[in-house]
Amino acid sequence: MDEQRICLTHFKVAPKLFGTWDQLNRFFLSRFFPTNKVHKKRKEISSFQPEDGETLYDAHERYKMLLKRYLEHNFSMMEITLTFTIGLNMQTCMH
Repeated sequence: MDEQRICLTHFKVAPKLFGTWDQLNRFFLSRFFPTNKVHKKRKEISSFQPEDGETLYDAHERYKMLLKRYLEHNFSMMEITLTFTIGLNMQTCMH
């Protein structure tokens, strides 16, 4: 319970608002990671494509930075790999 009070004090929230960690977790996620923001970021990652004239190395570095900026994306390693390769294939097919 002391850990919960420390968290609540840090976020300037009255401890009596939350009876469980689950309630605190839902509050935190809704406040700092609203659903529409998370969906927008996931869409940006899943629609990744290299820019015109961008090298494979530069595209991969940009993709990794995108993933680092949006740590809450919750994509599996397989989804991350597929998204990158599909984006490469789509760019290749367009040329």
